Amino acid sequence: MNKKRLTLIAIDDDAADLKLLRRHLSAIPAWEVDLSGFSDWSQAKPALAKTAVDVVFLDYLLGGKTGLDVVRELRDAGDMRPLIVLTGQDDASIAAEISRAGADDYLVKKGLNADMLRRSIQAALDRHYLRREKAILTEQLNQSQTLETVGTLAGGLAHDFNNMLTAILGYLELAILKSKECGIEKELKKASDGCRQMAELVERLLTFSRRHKVDKAPLDLTQLIQEAVTVLRHTIGDTVRFSVDLPPSSIALHANGAMLQQVIFNLCQNAAEAMPEGGAIRVKAASVMLDQDLTLRYPDLTPGRHVLLEIQDNGVGMDKATMERIFEPFFTTKKLGAKRGTGLGMALVWHNVKTHNGVITVYSEPGRGTTFRIYFPGELKGKEPTAPPERQTDIPRGTEAILLVEDEQLVQELAVDILQRLGYRVYIASDGLMALDTWAEMKTDIDLIILDISMPRMDGMECIKQLREKGAHQPVLFASGHDMTVQAEMLTALGAQGIIQKPFRLTDLARRIRTILDAPEVTDDKGDS
Repeated sequence: MNKKRLTLIAIDDDAADLKLLRRHLSAIPAWEVDLSGFSDWSQAKPALAKTAVDVVFLDYLLGGKTGLDVVRELRDAGDMRPLIVLTGQDDASIAAEISRAGADDYLVKKGLNADMLRRSIQAALDRHYLRREKAILTEQLNQSQTLETVGTLAGGLAHDFNNMLTAILGYLELAILKSKECGIEKELKKASDGCRQMAELVERLLTFSRRHKVDKAPLDLTQLIQEAVTVLRHTIGDTVRFSVDLPPSSIALHANGAMLQQVIFNLCQNAAEAMPEGGAIRVKAASVMLDQDLTLRYPDLTPGRHVLLEIQDNGVGMDKATMERIFEPFFTTKKLGAKRGTGLGMALVWHNVKTHNGVITVYSEPGRGTTFRIYFPGELKGKEPTAPPERQTDIPRGTEAILLVEDEQLVQELAVDILQRLGYRVYIASDGLMALDTWAEMKTDIDLIILDISMPRMDGMECIKQLREKGAHQPVLFASGHDMTVQAEMLTALGAQGIIQKPFRLTDLARRIRTILDAPEVTDDKGDS
């Protein structure tokens, strides 16, 4: 039978009482107790700071300091370890005061025995585990609420950014088409690349505003890691050595590959930045069985089969204060003058892991590197992901008439310019009410409606409802700077043929238009009765 092992500290200025306590503890069946005794608080305090102690015993009278004083000092400092006060006085008022201060129990030395100590220690440990679990759940709730607040802010900002980026990118693409004979195509492409990087940042912000179920599919985690490390070896530089520890057989997960790849990239890039003089990064994956001990520490985990993704570096490490804030949005340790970060990288890692019902843990010490462990529940036998379709290089054109409904003037002017250059005839409306009037006047000539969603007076969703009620049969392509994944099914049910996310590229818009216009027309003709 395995014995229960406990590390205890007792603070008592009476050597005889310490000896008696040690004898009672050694008499508890199936327990193996390591007890360190101290005669006063000044001696015990350094030991408590550097020792993993399960339970602390305090004598109520400690010379110039009482056990009550020590309890208050420890609790005020945030030390939540079990505290049991021992006293020679059977005084109910003292017991109540000690309990209010945060002690777990109050035992009278007279009549103390092994069974009484066992019950008191076990009850204190049980309460400690509950407090710790509550603290973890509270921290997770606070983290979720913080991300929700950021998500609300990010969703609004992203909409405005995407509208501006749509105009900037679109005009740059038009300029590139005109610039081939002017010798400025290279510079324009660089400007366009910078805008696309900004668009990627906006996409990161949008990650926090999404409330939908992320698309997942069977994927090979080992292959994903190998591909990610291949890219990282080329981008991070020669001063960082990578080692990969993977099982001989593949590990399959039902997951979103882009989100897991982002987790690996962000953690490895952070690790590289923590090793300015060079170092080593180890990436490991394994199928593991979790026992009850680990799942007690992390309530989101359940015992059983999990997939472990571990990323370890030998960099500068982190102190406790930094580890406690590392997943906060916009928190960064980068100093002024250094390469600035957005403070979103680790928050996105946390978000992506939680989206997959996973748990991420971090262990680090200053000067001793950092280890991140991510546990994903379950494992399945997956299939190889399908290859992405080949991208076409030509820009499809047309001659049909399009009703463009867009309230942002820059985006509206850009879209008109693009559509006319592609050969289309364009009617313009700045909101839903104007769109209804324009359709009523020109409905026999309109072949497609491009409809913005967020507009004054009447938004896109109300507009399409009224268009369908009035008998409009034209296909509708929605455009939005918001992430509309959640509303996709609802928009399709209203009769939309697609959604294009701002900022969109000229070629993407051109292809979406032709895909919709060239689709076979669906009729409800059931024949003559």
